[in-house]
Amino acid sequence: MLSVAILTLAVIPYGIDEMEQAELLRRMAEEVEPGDAVTIDEIYYGALEMQQSGITPVVRLKGLLRLMDWVQALAAYDEALQFRRPDTAPLAYAMTQGNLLSLFSAMADLPGEDRRGWLLKALRAGWEAYTGFERSQHAPYQEQATRLLRDLRTSCGDAFAEMWAAAGRTTGLAAAG
Repeated sequence: MLSVAILTLAVIPYGIDEMEQAELLRRMAEEVEPGDAVTIDEIYYGALEMQQSGITPVVRLKGLLRLMDWVQALAAYDEALQFRRPDTAPLAYAMTQGNLLSLFSAMADLPGEDRRGWLLKALRAGWEAYTGFERSQHAPYQEQATRLLRDLRTSCGDAFAEMWAAAGRTTGLAAAG
């Protein structure tokens, strides 16, 4: 099998923090065509411009790979929800919403992310999961969704009641206190 790599030279950010690593990810994505299969195990960056005393540091960009994982997970759930709808696959839809609750909660804890925005998405997904399990009469999953929502309530802290209302909810967990 013949493998050919095409090298694109460009001035890129240092990649020292996650914001710069996200910019590197965006630039890498510009080089990939739809349908291309790409597997990345590690990313290292030789920072020539940071050279001191003739030594060039090499930075391991594991934060960049973590960001790629998040983006792929979000895309996979978006695709799943095209088929897992409450009217056609209610239990699968509720399970996907429960998974999104966990993913959005984790996103809220990442540095530089909009914590409130991700927590609101997690609340909405959690409520969709809870009510979906309730409609499907699946008590064990409904109990799990309840626990996850309660954990999420704790993560929201004093802002929970306001966020619960912003998520379009006026009953349920907010009333439970």
